[in-house]
Amino acid sequence: MKSDSAEPKLSRSRSRILYQITALVVGVFIVAGIASFFLINSSYDRLIDKSIEKLVQSEAEIISSSFYYVAELQADTLLEAFTSYDIQDLYAAVREKRLSEFQKDMVESINEMVESGLMGLDNMVIMTMGSENMPEPMIIVANDESLVYAEIPPYILEAIDDGQDYIWREEGIPELGLEGEYLVTLFEFKLPTSDRSIYLAGTRSMSEEAADIKAFYDNEKKNITLVLVLVIAGGIIFVVLITFFVLRMLIRRNITDPVDELAAAAAEVNQGNLDVDVKVHEGGDFEGLETAFKEMVENWREYIGKATGGE
Repeated sequence: MKSDSAEPKLSRSRSRILYQITALVVGVFIVAGIASFFLINSSYDRLIDKSIEKLVQSEAEIISSSFYYVAELQADTLLEAFTSYDIQDLYAAVREKRLSEFQKDMVESINEMVESGLMGLDNMVIMTMGSENMPEPMIIVANDESLVYAEIPPYILEAIDDGQDYIWREEGIPELGLEGEYLVTLFEFKLPTSDRSIYLAGTRSMSEEAADIKAFYDNEKKNITLVLVLVIAGGIIFVVLITFFVLRMLIRRNITDPVDELAAAAAEVNQGNLDVDVKVHEGGDFEGLETAFKEMVENWREYIGKATGGE
């Protein structure tokens, strides 16, 4: 009875081992698939950032080249117009935070440029970094009259101090009421009447371009993810089948058959048959156990033989 109950227990134990190993292999595949998904997702995010960065850099170079070309053509005209105004009135207007005649005419001129689509800019502002007559950094002219005397965002001041030609703002420019992705291009002009400079900042919305790039990569990511899921699912099914049947064969050959033979021999011995032949699988995982059991049976056989002969 003991041997009959022991065999099913051994069989169930071997089955559990087979399923556990198969489950482990499947788990490894799933973890590898999830890791691959996150790696691909991270790579696509980097590609999006790089593509937007290249686009922004290219647009900034085009705007800069175009603006300096226009400025060179208009330099004499602008200088003549600047000197025709009362500069002291401009300084007084800045201190009083009102618009001088010079500023009003410049607002109108710049607004015409922006509305004509010059370089695709949405806004243009002229800033001073401070001087004896204008002690604080401020916007003194803009295409939108409401932006005159608006606070210059600190990141624009930092960019000017660092000598940057442009900055990229994913958060927009809330100080100027601009939302979404914006390219801010910076230009420096040396004043002919002094050694000081004024700066022009041109803003251009890049939300549509950034959205197009993100949409393209998102679509590609979905396609790659679908293919990856199908490959992983197919791979899991294939590996499960191969692993299950290969492991089953190996377990049967190296564990199940030797254990079954040993269990059968033990059952014979338990029933009093000491003439049972215990097979030793040389090089097998149970060679030591089989040898020990065989020697034990032989020793019992000799012992019982001697005891029977002694009687």
